Amino acid sequence: MTAPLFTTLAALAFEPRHQGAHRALVQQTENLQFVVYRLDPGGSIPAHHHSGSWDISLVLSGALVVTCRHPEVPEARRCEAGAIGIVPPGVVHAIANASETEPATFALLQSPGTGFDFVRAGATPES
Repeated sequence: MTAPLFTTLAALAFEPRHQGAHRALVQQTENLQFVVYRLDPGGSIPAHHHSGSWDISLVLSGALVVTCRHPEVPEARRCEAGAIGIVPPGVVHAIANASETEPATFALLQSPGTGFDFVRAGATPES
């Protein structure tokens, strides 16, 4: 059984991930992966999809611009602090900090947590 975990954003260890994006893994189990991303001003996560995992996000601070390649969401969406986004497996999406002067932070729950991949648009899977 996995032990309960209680921490703070300040205690997380962020690692560089993408252009101006830093990722902290909070917890990973067979069922889920929970991470926090911090995007520098102008930072972004490139267009990608996940073959079998859902992305469920909550903007904690700042604002994001989220672009999805899906007929029901044809344009980019601005997501302010408190916004929740749910992206199903297979949907290509990109995330960018809406600000050129302030950082943005969001929590991301991905399920399932095993077999997780990051497939750049037009590329092969990365684990």
